[in-house]
Amino acid sequence: MAFVIAAAWGVRGDVMPHVAIGAELRKRGHDVALVSNPFYERPARDAGLSFVPVGTAEEYDSLVNDPGVWDRRTYLTSGARHLLPTVEGFFRAIVRTYRPGETVLLASRPGAWIAREKLGIPAVALLSSPGLLSRIDPPHPGRPFPVWADALVRSRRGLRLLHALKALATGLRVSAGGSPLPDWHWRILAEYRRVRALAGLPEQPPADAARPALRVGLWPSWFSPPQSDWPPGLRLSGFPFHPRPPATPTAPVGEESLRPVVFMRGSAASHQRAFFERAVQCCLRLGRPGVLVTPHAAEVPAPLPPGVSHLPFARLGELFGASRAVVHHGGVGTLAYALAAGIPQVVIPIVGDQFDLGYRMERLGVGSMLTQNPVSAGRLARELRSLCSSERVRRRCEVLRDQVDHEAGCALTADWIEELIASSRSRPDPDLLRA
Repeated sequence: MAFVIAAAWGVRGDVMPHVAIGAELRKRGHDVALVSNPFYERPARDAGLSFVPVGTAEEYDSLVNDPGVWDRRTYLTSGARHLLPTVEGFFRAIVRTYRPGETVLLASRPGAWIAREKLGIPAVALLSSPGLLSRIDPPHPGRPFPVWADALVRSRRGLRLLHALKALATGLRVSAGGSPLPDWHWRILAEYRRVRALAGLPEQPPADAARPALRVGLWPSWFSPPQSDWPPGLRLSGFPFHPRPPATPTAPVGEESLRPVVFMRGSAASHQRAFFERAVQCCLRLGRPGVLVTPHAAEVPAPLPPGVSHLPFARLGELFGASRAVVHHGGVGTLAYALAAGIPQVVIPIVGDQFDLGYRMERLGVGSMLTQNPVSAGRLARELRSLCSSERVRRRCEVLRDQVDHEAGCALTADWIEELIASSRSRPDPDLLRA
């Protein structure tokens, strides 16, 4: 058996796929440690993993309560500010935890990759969503569009044109003496180089140092088909559900009118009171019960009207199986559970790849994405009424529900990691060769 270090940082959508894969490997007898913020210690230990902290719980609270992280204009700069202090922490935690000759690393963060290069650990890169992988099937940019671009962003051809215009603008800026990279990128690069020096590594890594032994995309091919410009060797396993959705829907037969609409903005997003106020108004307009899911109780209107309830946390597989539709932020985990439940979705993205994921969901025909900010309760009610009454949407939801494999995301990924473990052990130890 092997020792697997899963190093992950961020919100639940960033960290929980590592926990899911780790739990599957633990079930197969491997020893697995999660290296992450202390906020994730409990889910790690519940999954049977050991835990190595990086940073403090206060730093996690600072991340999720920073309004800049949830603003489309500033989320990259704000996110980089919170990421910077973790680079050295991840490096030191992995070096401290590493077991010579036994370790495999699951990681995506700079400090973890420095440790991987320093120690020569076989590494696996887990990619949770397809955004920014391809220029052939372009991702939906993570920002609102001007009015003139509305028609373009609804098609792949239009998105390609927008990316071409962006590349042209970047080229013009570089030719005029400007930098193609923003300040936050340079700050992370400077910290990355500082920790590399601390590790005794050259400023520039060797050409193959950043190439993992295995790359896994944690989505099915029907959600985002492979493209010719994706990284070489990328394998697609499927959505890594943890916990797995129920095998059959949990909604009572014949009680469709009693099934609520779920409204959520992810496990961490703060400063969302306006959204939940409009969600309550939307439920009243529809005459349908609603469930508001957020850990930030202060952002939920009070008192709530009859039929509308608040949950600080929910098992999405069970909740969505008993629901009529879901309105959410476009996180890949939420989107996957809604696909598994076969219910329509409305995605209102906040930042980052949520725009791209909402676009892909809309392209599958199981819902719609609204990028206006804010979205009125009336518009939201009209969109839900249209989706819930559409026979075409109902059929597409059922077709894709039957295509979702509840096991493959974790099981296939674990299979491939075990293949890597076996192949790594069959190679001669480089220290012995030098002796």
